[in-house]
Amino acid sequence: MLIKRQKALYYYLQQKNTCSKLHLAKIFFTLAKESTLPTHFKFYHFTPYKFGPYSFELFHDLDQFQQKKMITITENKISINNTNDQRIIIPQEIIENVDHVLHNHSKMNENTLLSYVYDTYPEYTIFSHLDKRKEYHRNQTGVLTIGYQGKSIDEFLHQLIQEKIEYLIDVRKNPWSMKYGYSKSQLETFTGKLMISYQNISDLGIPSNLRQDLNSKQDYLSLLEKYRKTIDEKKTYLSFLKNLSKHHKIALMCFEKDPQICHRRVIGETLQNMKAEVTIH
Repeated sequence: MLIKRQKALYYYLQQKNTCSKLHLAKIFFTLAKESTLPTHFKFYHFTPYKFGPYSFELFHDLDQFQQKKMITITENKISINNTNDQRIIIPQEIIENVDHVLHNHSKMNENTLLSYVYDTYPEYTIFSHLDKRKEYHRNQTGVLTIGYQGKSIDEFLHQLIQEKIEYLIDVRKNPWSMKYGYSKSQLETFTGKLMISYQNISDLGIPSNLRQDLNSKQDYLSLLEKYRKTIDEKKTYLSFLKNLSKHHKIALMCFEKDPQICHRRVIGETLQNMKAEVTIH
């Protein structure tokens, strides 16, 4: 069963039959940046990488397609395996909207498309091995707290880059997620590719058995009050974070979108009391 973004990707590959990885990434990047359609039709987020804008999620989907023998991927070429077409139904709304948005750019050859993307979006060339159009320096300090709920891994990584993060500190007790990209090994890999250091400090997390039956905001607030009473036991880690933030910008990550119901807020406020520079999100 394909979800909407995967159906859009597969439909485009059907139309092209064969294309390069670079071409595909740049086409779907222009779709994400230039579509006037509702957000749910933009499908993928992108982050700067070695050849400009890149989506780890898009290439993960391609790997899934290949495992299912829907496509064949060679070194830099993607080819559709049409024997699977009859099993995949593409909704008409996806066909119409992808056709409409991709019509002009899909006619460009690879070099023209790449030049267009680099000229129009130089902020995505900061790590490019081909043609860096904009400089990028991680020259900030302090602490930022951040939750990944509702964000694709590419959206999350791009936010870290925009915030000039050098160290990503995972404060989950169990750094695992069913959501693609957010388990420890995946985060270590992806952040490493973007020259961000990753570290999980599980002792700053809340044990999973204490996180059961959280059904209301008051349940979360009560849990955080219990956590706050144990924060003095974590001074070694907090001192480490404070000292690290004097010379680098670090992000404390957890799951919840709302910091008011996440223990990262307690950590951030404690660091503020220790005179660290902290922004809580």
